[in-house]
Amino acid sequence: MKTERKMLIAIVMLVIMLFNCVLPLLQANASTDVKITLESNLYLAIKDQLIEQGIVAAFIDEQRSFIINEAELARVTELSLSNYELTDLTGLDIFPNLKSLDLSSNNLTKDSNLDVLNSFNLELLDLSSN
Repeated sequence: MKTERKMLIAIVMLVIMLFNCVLPLLQANASTDVKITLESNLYLAIKDQLIEQGIVAAFIDEQRSFIINEAELARVTELSLSNYELTDLTGLDIFPNLKSLDLSSNNLTKDSNLDVLNSFNLELLDLSSN
C-alpha cells in the first residue's frame, strides 16, 4: 500500500513538472503571427534589417512578404533603411516600438506615403538626400 502511494505521488509530481515545462511554451506560441507584404525595395530593406538584428521571421521572397510574431515585431526599435531606392513607405507602420528610423539617400517624395511616419514616436528620423 505504501509503495502504491509513493508511486502515485511520484506520478503526480512528474505530471506537475511536465505542465510547468510545457505551459510556458504554449503561452509563448499563443501570440499571433502577422503576414506583411511590402513594395519590393522596402521588403528587401526590412528583410536585411531583421536578419541583421536577429529578429525571427519567415520570409517569402516571391510574394515580398514575411510572417512575424507580434513579440518579434515589438523587439524592433530601430531600422536603417538608407540607400535602398525606396519610393513607398506603405506598411512600415507595422513596427509599434520604432524609435530610430534612417530613410536617407532614397527616392522618397510627397507621394511616398510619408504619413506613415506619424504613427511613430520617433527619437531619430533621417530623411536627408531624398
